[in-house]
Amino acid sequence: MTTASISVALSTIGQDKPGLVSALTQALTTVGGNIADSTMTRLGGQFAMILLLELPSESAWLQLRQALLGLEETLGLTFTHKRLQEAILPAHLKSHNPAEKPHRSYLVSVAGRDKTGITFEVSTLLAGFEANITDLNAHSIAGEEGTVYILVVEFDCPKTVPHTVLDAELQALGTRLSLEVRLRSVDAIAL
Repeated sequence: MTTASISVALSTIGQDKPGLVSALTQALTTVGGNIADSTMTRLGGQFAMILLLELPSESAWLQLRQALLGLEETLGLTFTHKRLQEAILPAHLKSHNPAEKPHRSYLVSVAGRDKTGITFEVSTLLAGFEANITDLNAHSIAGEEGTVYILVVEFDCPKTVPHTVLDAELQALGTRLSLEVRLRSVDAIAL
């Protein structure tokens, strides 16, 4: 008798300390689970993770939930989870044929002196091209001449938008806001 796999969205937050990722992934590996997608970061001394998990069975999910209770006690983490009704990976990610994707995937990095509105300006420009932001990370760090803002955005853009047009618009925005901007096509990165 074959059991169906389980898809789960799991999030956690707790005081940052070494070993949090190791402890969580050990519990996941022990039950035969796999991370399909994740984001992890430190925010104001707290470590936050959001993971999409694939588990081999209902019993593996029950075992993992028990292990999470132990991690809450020993590491001071707080977990929330949601069972997903559909498969985690969209069909276009499962395909190995890039021609089947209706979009191109990009990565844009932006850096410069911190000022109000950088994320707004970049996201508004991308929305104008009907781009879908799939991941966004931003950090302010101390630089020699003041605070530096670093923004990294992954997004999907319709194939009808030429790379050169998208890059030209992002470079113009960078010039207007005195930011360094770099656009890369994820599809063109050799693996």
